[in-house]
Amino acid sequence: MAGPAFALETNLSLELDFDDMEELKAHPMASTFLVSLDQLMQGILGKDRKTVMEWKPSFDEVEKEKKEDFDKHMDTSDYCKEKKKQLDLMEMIGELFADFDSDCSVDFKAGVFGLASIEYKVEGAGYGDLVNLMYKAFTISHRQDLVNRIISDFTNAQEQPAEEMMEEMAMEAPMEGM
Repeated sequence: MAGPAFALETNLSLELDFDDMEELKAHPMASTFLVSLDQLMQGILGKDRKTVMEWKPSFDEVEKEKKEDFDKHMDTSDYCKEKKKQLDLMEMIGELFADFDSDCSVDFKAGVFGLASIEYKVEGAGYGDLVNLMYKAFTISHRQDLVNRIISDFTNAQEQPAEEMMEEMAMEAPMEGM
């Protein structure tokens, strides 16, 4: 006795060329669906693509006359050293992503108990740049926070001796009156 046998095969392919994308953009309903990457980033991060890609850690908020004290503080403070290590590591990873080849081809293949299979291929130019952009976009607020914490630690260290001196003077003042 033999059971029913059947075979199903399909080969679906979708290729978008630049001209096809222009036709999509020209469609009257496309404006509600198509959003540029800059518009998306501006809405999520409040920063445009250029700002995200060009951001570098800067300690320019520290006054020029205090730069030497800041450098000494960076060398002696364990807290600042740790934050600077984290910042340097994140910057190094960003540089590694920047070195990725922008042309990419990825094949995905999946099968379900020999009954069905899916093959998916993504290829194109600019994916390496996209990975770099995504990394920088996801980490920019943390990297900015690290810079702010280092500067804040220095500022607090500068204010603390002045407060201690004021407290000492306040404690000595009642004794002078005796």
